[in-house]
Amino acid sequence: MKNEILGAVLDYAKAAGEIAIAEQKNLSAHLKPDDSYVTDVDLRLSELAFRSFSGVVPESQIVSEERLDNLRTVDEGRDSGNITVFIDPIDGTRNYFHNMPLYGISVGVFRDRIPWLGVVAFPGLDELFYCDDDNAYLVTGTFRGNRTQTILSGEDAELNTNAVVLLANSYVRKYRWSYDVCTAMVTACVSLNLCWPMLRRGIGTIIGDHIWDFAGSWPVLQHLGFEFRGIETGKRMERYDPGDYNPENLMLKEPVLVSRPNHFNALRQGVVEGAWVR
Repeated sequence: MKNEILGAVLDYAKAAGEIAIAEQKNLSAHLKPDDSYVTDVDLRLSELAFRSFSGVVPESQIVSEERLDNLRTVDEGRDSGNITVFIDPIDGTRNYFHNMPLYGISVGVFRDRIPWLGVVAFPGLDELFYCDDDNAYLVTGTFRGNRTQTILSGEDAELNTNAVVLLANSYVRKYRWSYDVCTAMVTACVSLNLCWPMLRRGIGTIIGDHIWDFAGSWPVLQHLGFEFRGIETGKRMERYDPGDYNPENLMLKEPVLVSRPNHFNALRQGVVEGAWVR
């Protein structure tokens, strides 16, 4: 079953990435109620995901950012034996709409609500990250040819004032960052913020987002020894628990710092401006 599901997810990521590249300069879009963009490509890739995965996973266990009707079924379902797929067809849609390469396609597969298999593709950068439950990989050349696959070692990065913590809009709307800890970069793409530290392009990130924003990255990061820990409580987040999310907007109730365990306390000191705004 694992190989069948992973094969379907990798095939989807490649097909979706090719569509995203081909259509980026010819988009139509509108604003959702939360003032974020959704493009015709987001919707097209969401429907492609359901077609791609419904043959290997029950459709009731597939959740896409653009089709949330199954989320209640997933949240209320029994854990035993359940396979759930969370999809973000285009993460960083605003970047994508503005013809920037900093966007991702993310698919996370959870078994009994625990991160299991994950694939995150960055078509504009021609990079793809994935975890097959045995190893974590970086693949280049998926979209431009000359495909190369490398097993990621999870080598640690040094934390100093020249290190970079990667932040998204959801962070900077509520907080500032202390440059006494390290520098900060806002990419406006959650999946990019999560994947780049795997290559030591950053030291970690802070998320306060929806499960589909980070579901694809979570299994890969977990395999490489990164931890998801609440900034306020220090509690490790190791599985999908609907109780961790605000029912009004489906975003995390507590901001979560994603980093190596040895960097958590130091990075935690970089957060400026009080408690998480719910």
